[in-house]
Amino acid sequence: MIFGIVAIIVLVVAAVLSVDTIARKVAERRVRAETGMEATIENFRIGFASSSVHIQNFVLKNTAEFGGGPFVEMPELYVEYDRNALRSGILRLKVVRINVASIHVVENKDGRRNVDGLQQQPGKIKQAGISTNKTGSPLIFAGVDKLDVTLRTAKFTSYRAPDQNMEQDLGIRDERFNNLKTDMDFQTAAAVLALKAGANFLFAGDLKNLGMIFKSSSKHAKKPKRIAGDPATPVGKN
Repeated sequence: MIFGIVAIIVLVVAAVLSVDTIARKVAERRVRAETGMEATIENFRIGFASSSVHIQNFVLKNTAEFGGGPFVEMPELYVEYDRNALRSGILRLKVVRINVASIHVVENKDGRRNVDGLQQQPGKIKQAGISTNKTGSPLIFAGVDKLDVTLRTAKFTSYRAPDQNMEQDLGIRDERFNNLKTDMDFQTAAAVLALKAGANFLFAGDLKNLGMIFKSSSKHAKKPKRIAGDPATPVGKN
């Protein structure tokens, strides 16, 4: 699930950087075309002087098959990118700040989950999201220098087994990582987030449900292309 969210973020940012006008609508249509889910963005600001993108109130909605409600609610996504690298066809993100208010995993009556389709085609999302820049040349994703993650609430709804429905605070606030460049870097960051969320479920007496939420993600996730770089380093709050 974490890798799916990262893929969506890269997709949105790359879509923004590939156009000069109507960037918000282009990003919404791009996400919808690649995920099959409707995306809406309330506020959208591109800081050309600061080489930044600031998105507020991003919502990715489930399809009708999974109830049609929000899948991901993200109050804020802030990104600073390397402009010089971008001119050379390299998408290097210097700062990424993600604030996710809610992730809603839904299981239909046939046992399929809304995360399954997203996890089965991360390569397609990655390729489509960073395929071209304004000149039409390929963009290469070179990683994230600094990542700050807040994950607040996880929900699980099953139309097949309603007794398993749950909602839980993940307890992840401003979790920070440096130098995410390789396959292992992103896996390490995802593991740290999963472990921290797991501890909160454990204290809440609901660790079993955490396993259900992440089971599908770990089963279908594919490894991104390895790029040389330093290992991911979690850092504490300032």
